Amino acid sequence: MKKVNLFVLITLLTTVSCVSQEKYDELLTRVKVLENQNIYKSEIVFNFVYSCVNEGGTVENCSCMMDGLMKKMSQSEYIKEETKLELTGEFSDNFIDIMSEVRSDCL
Repeated sequence: MKKVNLFVLITLLTTVSCVSQEKYDELLTRVKVLENQNIYKSEIVFNFVYSCVNEGGTVENCSCMMDGLMKKMSQSEYIKEETKLELTGEFSDNFIDIMSEVRSDCL
């Protein structure tokens, strides 16, 4: 677990150039909270929230969406969707439905 925390910290420190210090602090705090729930690996949570924030979302909204995804799908289901996106450039219809519902819940 210490190796994972160190990896997350190093990743955070080397990739936050596009995120303000305030957003970075919020993101780091949120990742630690989610990591302590032991639902998804911290790298997955960080990558989702960080990407969402870089696309213009707020830490609060992006974290809410990640919380919603964790409630609706297992980590392995999420990884399958991520892999599908990398290989085909598309998500499944089921994932799109889940994501739409989660986004609505977080607005």
